[in-house]
Amino acid sequence: MHKKYRLLFLILISSTLVCCDSYRNQLFNSGDKNQAILNAVIDFSNTTSSYNKYSVFYVKSYDTLYRKVLEKVSDRNYKWINSKPYNDIIAITISGSNDKHRFELTENNGIGTKGFLPSKYIEKDGKLFIWYDDTISMNEKTLSILKKYNLIVIDEPGMITTDETKKGAHYYFCRKNLKKYKKKLSNIAIGFYDAPEINCD
Repeated sequence: MHKKYRLLFLILISSTLVCCDSYRNQLFNSGDKNQAILNAVIDFSNTTSSYNKYSVFYVKSYDTLYRKVLEKVSDRNYKWINSKPYNDIIAITISGSNDKHRFELTENNGIGTKGFLPSKYIEKDGKLFIWYDDTISMNEKTLSILKKYNLIVIDEPGMITTDETKKGAHYYFCRKNLKKYKKKLSNIAIGFYDAPEINCD
């Protein structure tokens, strides 16, 4: 390799490593599902191509993730039930939204209510990550953020559409060390396939 191109190659590699180290230094080492969500958002925004495709992302946390299995309830009927728990893992999913995802605002689910509208969020680089937290009441600031991203409709039904071919990002964090994790992109819902193995010891 020509000396000039070898130097350019080394600079590019060094820049990539510095960038990688930079975002990894922001990750929390310990905490609960809230810190796991923050770690997932940091990783997602730095490593996932769909981050540039959408402006709104929906987050869901699983403090205890279960492997789903089909149980036979009659000759022709089955139902999904929780099977093996992944006790050492906190799982987080992140999926991008399309423009048809809206929430209806009524007098029964507005300021001061819990569980009806996403009540927690992270705004980053002009993009919004939102999720439900039943312990947090809806407040003026969060409602204004949802309105800012055109996620609220009034006096008309809300609309939520899903694209089953779209892959979400599934994160599996070691409960005792949140810097140890694995990410999987899948259009299969989390819990309906075996979680990746992580050495959490």
